[in-house]
Amino acid sequence: MSLCWNQFEKTETVTQYEEEKLFDKVFTECSKKNIINKGKKNMTKKQICLKYLNYYHMTKNIDNLKIIFDILDNYNFNLESEIYYAINTLAYLKNVKHNKKMIQRLLSSPIIDDISFNDGIFNVSSQKCGDYSFGVASYFLKDNKDINDYITTNKKELEMCCHDNIEFLTKQYPNLYAVTTKSLSFFANYRYYHSYAYDDTNDIVIDLCLNAIMNREDYERLQHPIIVSQIQNKDIDTEFANIEKSFYNLSEINTRLLIIALHKEYIASKLNNSNQKVLTKVNN
Repeated sequence: MSLCWNQFEKTETVTQYEEEKLFDKVFTECSKKNIINKGKKNMTKKQICLKYLNYYHMTKNIDNLKIIFDILDNYNFNLESEIYYAINTLAYLKNVKHNKKMIQRLLSSPIIDDISFNDGIFNVSSQKCGDYSFGVASYFLKDNKDINDYITTNKKELEMCCHDNIEFLTKQYPNLYAVTTKSLSFFANYRYYHSYAYDDTNDIVIDLCLNAIMNREDYERLQHPIIVSQIQNKDIDTEFANIEKSFYNLSEINTRLLIIALHKEYIASKLNNSNQKVLTKVNN
C-alpha cells in the first residue's frame, strides 16, 4: 500500500464511513416519525440517504420538511449542501422553461427562497446561506468544441470525476490553475478531496462537476475549501515527474492532481510533526 493511499484514507475513506453512519441515524429517526416514504421498494437506505438527501423531497408536507431539517441540524448538517445540490441540478437542465416542476421541487427546500435565470446565469437566493450566482459552463464554453464534446460524452460521469475533469481542462487552458482542496461534505465535521479550475485573471472558478462557472468568493462560500494544492496547468507534468515513485500506486489512485495534492499534504504533515517535536523539546 502506497503512502499516497494512506494519506487518502486519512480523509476521504474516514469521511465516507462516518457520513454513512450519520445518514443511517438520520434515516432511522425519520422512519420513526413516519416521514420517509417506505413505498420505494427498489431504493436502498444508502440510495435514499446519499443521493443528495433526495428523500426529503418525497414529501410536500411543510411540517415534515421542518422535522427532517431539525434532525439534520442535530448532526451538524452543512446547509450549503442544499445550495450545491440546487446548482448541480439547475446546471444540467435541458430547458429551464420546461422544468417548472423541478424548480418547484428545489424551492421546497427550507434553505432555498428563490431561483431566477437570465441568459445562462442562475441566481439561487437563501436567507440562511446568502445568494449564489453561477453561469452554466456548457453554455458559456459551447464554442470550444473539445469541451462541448467532453461534457456531452461524459455527462453521466462528470459529477463523480472532478480530478479527471480538471486534467482535461489543463489541455484546454494551460494558464489556468488546477486547485485541489479538502471541501466540506454533507456534514460539517467531515471533508473530501475536490478539484476545480481557477482563472486568476478573472477571479472565477470552473467546476465541471457542477457544470458551473462562479466567481471565486461565491464558490468558496459554497465549498469552504482548504486548499491543498494550487498549480498552474502547464506545470503539472513537471511537478508530477518530481514526486517519488514510491509515494503512489496507479492501481490505487490514477489521477495526477490528487497524487500531487496528497504528496504536498504528506510533506506538510511531516514538517508539522517535526516542528511539534522541536517545540516539545524546547518547552521541556
